[in-house]
Amino acid sequence: YYGLRYLVPDEEERRFWYLAVYILGLGPAIRDPAQMILQLAG
Repeated sequence: YYGLRYLVPDEEERRFWYLAVYILGLGPAIRDPAQMILQLAG
């Protein structure tokens, strides 16, 4: 997350990337904890 601040200086664009990372990464994991555990274990 902190790396994005240097890679994407524009605040609005950074907000878009936060949302994209959340949807692609954290979103499914929060909706399906078992899947997250499998990914961590796998």
